[in-house]
Amino acid sequence: MAVVTRYVNTGSTAGGDGTTNNTTGVTRAYATLSEWEAAEQTNLVSAGDTHIVYCAGSTADTTQLVLSGWTCGSGNECTVAQNSSDAHGGSYNTGVYRLEHSGSSLNAVDGYETYFKFIDLQIKNTNTGGGNPFILFLDANNEVQRCVLQSTTNTHSGIAFSNDCTFTDTTIEAIDGSGSRGAYRRSAGRTGVNFVNCTFDGYYYNCEGESGVTVTNVACIDRGTGGTDFQGTFNASSDYNCSEDTSAPGTNSIKSQTGTSLFTDPANSDFSLKTGSNAIDAGTTSALTTSDIIGTARPQNSVYDIGAFENISAGGGTILPLLNAYYG
Repeated sequence: MAVVTRYVNTGSTAGGDGTTNNTTGVTRAYATLSEWEAAEQTNLVSAGDTHIVYCAGSTADTTQLVLSGWTCGSGNECTVAQNSSDAHGGSYNTGVYRLEHSGSSLNAVDGYETYFKFIDLQIKNTNTGGGNPFILFLDANNEVQRCVLQSTTNTHSGIAFSNDCTFTDTTIEAIDGSGSRGAYRRSAGRTGVNFVNCTFDGYYYNCEGESGVTVTNVACIDRGTGGTDFQGTFNASSDYNCSEDTSAPGTNSIKSQTGTSLFTDPANSDFSLKTGSNAIDAGTTSALTTSDIIGTARPQNSVYDIGAFENISAGGGTILPLLNAYYG
C-alpha cells in the first residue's frame, strides 16, 4: 500500500502538480484545497492506497472545498492536514494556513465523501449568501482532530454530521455569539457518533444529540444566547461534560458554569483552561484521544480535563511528537 502525499500552499500559483511544497516550478504545491481536490480525485480502495495533503501558506485559502468523486474506505482514508510549520496554536491564527470561505455558497467544506480525516486545520465560514451555512458538512465515517472551527454571522452553524463520525480536541465557535447550532444531525437516527474533549461556544444549540451520539469531556458555553448547550437525549454512556446551563449529560458532569470562570479569555477565542477552572481534572480517560488541541499529553495529572485543552501544571507538561505521525 502506498501513501500518496500532496501539498497545498497559498503562496503558490495554480497549475503545479502538488508533489512538493515549493511555490515555483512544475512540481509546486496546489494553490488551494479546491484545486487539489479536483486534480486528485481517485479510488483509493481499488488502488490500495492512502492519501494525505498538507496545507501551508500565510494567506487565506478562500475557495469552498467540495469533496466529490473519491472512493475511500477503512484503511484507505484521505487525510487533509495542516503543515507542521503552520500550527495554529489552539486559536484562530491569521498568520498561517486557514481555509476561510467567504463566498455565497453555503458551507466552507461540503464533504460528500466517507473516510476523510481533517487534522490540525483551522476553518472559518464567513458566508454572505444567507441560509443556514455550516463550517463542515460531513458524510459518514469522517474524523476531525485538533481543529479550530469558526463561524462569523448570525444563523451560521458549525458541524453537520452523519453516522460513525468522531470529533476530538476541537473548538467550534460562533465568534459573534449568535450562531444557530454548533453540532447538528444531518438527519435523525444517527449512530456511532462521538464527541470527545471538544469545546463549543456561542451557538443557540451548542451540541445536538440523540441515542447514537456520545459526548465525553465536552464543554459547551452559550454566551447567554438563551438556547440549550446540549440539545436532545444523548447516548446513556455520555458523561463528564460541562455546560453553562444544566443540560450537560452524565452524573459526573458539571453544570451552571461560565466561560470566564472556565477559560483564559473566551471573548477572544482563548479556550485554554485558566487557573482554578472547574474543568481541570474533571474529565475521564478516553481511548479516542491522548493529547489536546496543541499536542499536550493527556492526562497531565491523573485525570483528563474537560474541553479541547489540557491544563499544564506549574511543574510543566509533556508535548507529544504528534506531528511525526502525519508530517514525517
